[in-house]
Amino acid sequence: MLSALSVRRGFFPLDEELQLIAGHFTPSVYEGVTRLGTWMPFERAVKEMEYFWRVTVTEPTVRRTTEGAGAAYVAVQTAEVEQLERRLPPAPEGPAVQLMSVDGAYVPLVHKEWAEVKTLALGIVGEPVLEKGEPVVHTTALSYFSRLAEAE
Repeated sequence: MLSALSVRRGFFPLDEELQLIAGHFTPSVYEGVTRLGTWMPFERAVKEMEYFWRVTVTEPTVRRTTEGAGAAYVAVQTAEVEQLERRLPPAPEGPAVQLMSVDGAYVPLVHKEWAEVKTLALGIVGEPVLEKGEPVVHTTALSYFSRLAEAE
């Protein structure tokens, strides 16, 4: 009677061909972890993964996976900006007077931690007009951008 060959640990070449990611879970489980981790506290995401996917993950896994996806998204955005800056023509002249305002606000994170979100507001400053006998300046075309980032 023939016996089966013994099995040992090693690299499975089909992993690369199928573009499987390293780890214990399928890509759809990692996607679920990331989606839930961006939407709710990490501890709650653990419970939802157990309920919907019937998979046990830890809070550090949810945190690492979600933060890793966020860092990857920031890298994609940064690369796109660099590409745009290289191939686009110079920006046209803007309005003579513009508003730029930067502010920060602390927002609550999980585990009773707080972090500062910086917000930039840009706008076009109009000519002064009289309203009720007082000169008033209006700002139009306001645009905002916020990001959780260190001051550096």
